[in-house]
Amino acid sequence: MSKAKVMVEEGEEIIISCPSSASSQIYSNLLIRKKDHYQVIRSQTDSDLSLSQEWKKKLLKNSNPKKVILMRLSPMDSAHFLLKCSHLFENALVIREESHFTSIHNVIVEKVMHVLGDKITPYDVTIQCLSKIAVLMDEVLLINVEYIKALPVEESVIIDVDPGKVVTVVGSSQSPKNFPIVFQKNSIKLSTFKTKKAKVTLKIDINSFHDLKVEPIDEDIADEKLSKMEQFSDAKFRLVFDKQNFGIFAVKDAKEQTQIHASDGMFRKNFQFYIAFTDKKPVIGKPAEEIYVQQPKLVVFGMQIYV
Repeated sequence: MSKAKVMVEEGEEIIISCPSSASSQIYSNLLIRKKDHYQVIRSQTDSDLSLSQEWKKKLLKNSNPKKVILMRLSPMDSAHFLLKCSHLFENALVIREESHFTSIHNVIVEKVMHVLGDKITPYDVTIQCLSKIAVLMDEVLLINVEYIKALPVEESVIIDVDPGKVVTVVGSSQSPKNFPIVFQKNSIKLSTFKTKKAKVTLKIDINSFHDLKVEPIDEDIADEKLSKMEQFSDAKFRLVFDKQNFGIFAVKDAKEQTQIHASDGMFRKNFQFYIAFTDKKPVIGKPAEEIYVQQPKLVVFGMQIYV
């Protein structure tokens, strides 16, 4: 991206494809534009070198890229093969003077400078997970992090504690030839827990180092929260949004209502609430407020929603 210097609107997609005659494969990545960076959302490797319209359909699938960038994978790849690929895409940006391999050194340097804050680039691409990571309770899948997932990642799940079972982290690379690796040091026996339920949390940092935690859930605290909610068992709930506030109210009749939650977990706290429709999923809160400055027609606020 730093070489092509392609910029699209937030929420729009681009494809970077590296056809390689030397390795007899075509490597492609689909990226989406976020607020100040790009994120890889799909990565694929094709052995089909026909460069036909059928191949193009398989590459695009259900995506609609705003831009297509083509470059050789290595200096050994044929420039003619690259040109043939470009004929499939109208207005494709073709980088002929460099290959992916020869430009990787500059890309690494720019990434390090960006992370350190020495040279911020708008063409930054998020660091992605280099392998598939799964958390299992014996053979039951609890958490699954796919290859290309943007890092860092934190996912949690609540489980019923079975003293005879073990929670384990398993990892494998994106290649089908690589067998799963069980990280024995992260195996946690549930026999050590005295509670009926536990919270399993997997964290993966930007260096792809993972951390697994299993924490007991205090049943007394859970029961206390449930007992507090029993007073609202026959109530209807109303969600209220306006420019400065957000709250959830329990309504038992037309005259009695109780505020049970506010935007920041506290009662009666001011909160600037915005919803932006600039992405496939609505953007909510502070990020939407920032989008409002540039794209006010795609952001709404000052609402009241009744449920």
